[in-house]
Amino acid sequence: MANLAVTGTRTYELQLDDDGKFTFPTELRESLGLQVGDSIIVVEDENGLLLIPNRLLVPEFADYVSKLMKEKGITLSDLLTSGQQQREKLFKERYGDLATN
Repeated sequence: MANLAVTGTRTYELQLDDDGKFTFPTELRESLGLQVGDSIIVVEDENGLLLIPNRLLVPEFADYVSKLMKEKGITLSDLLTSGQQQREKLFKERYGDLATN
């Protein structure tokens, strides 16, 4: 499998076997922390495929957000209110004022 140098990235060539499976090089599996049984999300768009390791990061993310909120003095109520305001702003930017008289 080729490891082609691209500025700041590594590119790997994977070959599809007769069973429709790819084998990821050890270096790539280790750098992504992939283990037997892990799954990968495949996103297809007009430019090709994006492979994303599917991990349950909810506990780590929740701890991270909680720590940031505490450092910034933000309450859960503040976060929810801000989120609602941002959604309303984005909706209005995208769809305008849909209110009818």
